[in-house]
Amino acid sequence: MDLSERNYGVSLLNDCKYGHDIKDNVMRISLLRAGTHPDYLQDQGEHTFIYSLLPHKGDFVEGEVVKEAFALNEPMQAVKGESILGYDSFLSFDNEQVEVDAVKKSEDGKYIVVRFHEFAGSRQEVALKPGFTWQAWAQCDLRERPVTEFVRDEIRMDLHAYEIKTILIEV
Repeated sequence: MDLSERNYGVSLLNDCKYGHDIKDNVMRISLLRAGTHPDYLQDQGEHTFIYSLLPHKGDFVEGEVVKEAFALNEPMQAVKGESILGYDSFLSFDNEQVEVDAVKKSEDGKYIVVRFHEFAGSRQEVALKPGFTWQAWAQCDLRERPVTEFVRDEIRMDLHAYEIKTILIEV
């Protein structure tokens, strides 16, 4: 969660607590839920969580709060490996306000599926650059059915605020 004004803000990040609120400039995280239905034993026992107070310049976008929250929840892991066909990255975006949600093989095994979204709350133009040889791409729905024609041009599109896009890449 973030409490910002134009030039300065503070974010409260955590790795597992979904209940939070801000009232009268006070930020709170709900640590336990006291409900008894559907599970009367819920939230009993020992709990472990991580939280972080992140002061930042500017609003949550300029303060890179989404990147910091992702780094807290998904710490980078180093593994020994090699560059694939001499490329530095499997895929990259030319816009820092777009985040990858999923990369997988399509259910029919014919394509690579890439799902991503705009997180800053504004219209964006984005280009996706695969770090591998590819043939064509198309936008698709969540059931991996193409909703546009496959094209061989660069992967470039406009996103609305908070819009989620899913594409198929033919390799």
